[in-house]
Amino acid sequence: MGKSIRGDNRGLTLVELLIGITILAIIVVPLLAVFASGANTAWKSHTYSDATQAAQNLAEQIQAVDIDDLLANAGKICGGAEFCTKSTDSSGNMIYTPCGTAAPSSADNIYYVCAGSAPLGTSDYDALITLDANSPVNGTDVSVSNRMDALIGMTGADSSALTDLKTQYGGYFSDPGSLTLSGISRNVSITVTRDSNYYDISAVFSYSGPVTYTRLSKTVTEEFDYSDTGTSRISAADAVPNGKPIFSVYLLFNAYYSDKDTITINNLADGDFNVFLADVTDSPTVSAGYTAMIMYRSQYDNTVPRVFTNIAPAYTVYRAFDRSNPAFYKTLPVSGKLVETKDLKRKFSVTVSLFKSGGGFTGKPITSFDSSKLD
Repeated sequence: MGKSIRGDNRGLTLVELLIGITILAIIVVPLLAVFASGANTAWKSHTYSDATQAAQNLAEQIQAVDIDDLLANAGKICGGAEFCTKSTDSSGNMIYTPCGTAAPSSADNIYYVCAGSAPLGTSDYDALITLDANSPVNGTDVSVSNRMDALIGMTGADSSALTDLKTQYGGYFSDPGSLTLSGISRNVSITVTRDSNYYDISAVFSYSGPVTYTRLSKTVTEEFDYSDTGTSRISAADAVPNGKPIFSVYLLFNAYYSDKDTITINNLADGDFNVFLADVTDSPTVSAGYTAMIMYRSQYDNTVPRVFTNIAPAYTVYRAFDRSNPAFYKTLPVSGKLVETKDLKRKFSVTVSLFKSGGGFTGKPITSFDSSKLD
């Protein structure tokens, strides 16, 4: 007869349960550490990837902005960005102090832009941007293109003055054809005014001097006066608002090599404009005492040349009068060329460093991205 089998309902003893838990812990704890490490690595990878993408985006934004616009307004890079000055505290830590949206003067040609808690990509960062202009490319003057906004041709002014001289006094001379403008001085004034819609430009060539002749056996001396005017007009809509310059004026004329040139530029506009004085004289004979005195009254910024002429620099004196102090002037150089040249900072080394939002710009950045900007 077979033996019946009964179920064993005794369960697990406490010792068996503890052994089981211990074995499970031995297996699970390392797995949890692996999972935690993996999650931390994934988070770091995501943070670094996001920061790198944000830094690249900032670098691309810098590439897209004209460097002059950027130096005038750091906000062109991103909202809330300001230029900063760099210093160190007593512990040697770097301190970046905001000083406005326009770039400050920099003796070492390095500029710093700070943007705290800037929304970049999917996260916010404290962004520190370094713009370094210390490149050999920046040491040479380059030509700057200028629009021919206004052109005034006065090449016939001397001939017109001589014709008028002969008309008035030729009858008193046995040979009227021998009359010349010798002894007759010439003054040129270029005046720019502004109304609500237009800039009006006038160029006046004024001639004056004594004329001596014989009439009825008597020697007579009279004062000769003559003027010739050329004009142009520029729509205010075509000018560059707050531009440097707001527009360019070209004057075609013959330098007064037989005597001297006195050229006065009267600036009654709302900004500085460039003046190009183009001498079209072919193979001139220059008198021993010839000079070209050019006076720009008045320049908003009388440290920057606004007059360009092909009259040789050896004969030319250019005085830029200060608008805020009309009696004060600076003598500025002329190149002898009808082109504006500038010592432009065309190449910048750019470093974008991103830090944790709210942490400032100290310590090791999350990421840094280097690039070059060439305008």
